[in-house]
Amino acid sequence: MLFDGIPMIYQGQEQHFSGANDPENREALWLSGYDTKAPLYQLATELNRIRKHAAQIDPAYVDSQTFPIYTGSSEMGFRKGVEGRQLVMVLSTQGTDSGKYELDMPIGYEPGFVVMDVLNCANYSVNDMGLLKVSMDKGEPRVLFPADMMEGSGLCGFGRSNGTTYLNLKKNTMQSSGGRLSNRPTLSLLLIGCLTYLMLWCCVLLHPFEVTLKTFVI
Repeated sequence: MLFDGIPMIYQGQEQHFSGANDPENREALWLSGYDTKAPLYQLATELNRIRKHAAQIDPAYVDSQTFPIYTGSSEMGFRKGVEGRQLVMVLSTQGTDSGKYELDMPIGYEPGFVVMDVLNCANYSVNDMGLLKVSMDKGEPRVLFPADMMEGSGLCGFGRSNGTTYLNLKKNTMQSSGGRLSNRPTLSLLLIGCLTYLMLWCCVLLHPFEVTLKTFVI
């Protein structure tokens, strides 16, 4: 769901349908009870939210190309998004019986940068070598995103977006001291313009010929 293009899953896959032989591979979705607690349903929801959040923060995310950044004995890491706001996913071919281990990945962030695994809400920091030590377990995937950009994602305890992107909020915060001052002259000029317009109309009503003549001469 995090690769390029439109995400696609088979109907019922999120409900753990087995998809056996015909006609069992056309199971009725309504017979599942629409279980929103099913693990694959939860996974699809989380992946869709972070995908939507990444696109809200940076519209260029949608058109950016996914490319591999890491290859291990049983893992592959992929990156999508522009520098500084990239989304990184790590996939493993190890099964649920595999134990815990760590990967050292060149994730593309500066040392000390903190990313969050949106699937288990764990934070990881880039070390001095520019590598990220990622904990792996049971063949589970990892989806990493900048921790300071998670607000508005609706994941890991962060609130849902209200339509304003995080980058816009951050930009407005940086310009707040100058922004407030710059708005005041604009409001003042607007008020002055309104008063001038009213005064002109008053003069027209009181001395229509004189005002018209002066306006024509000017």
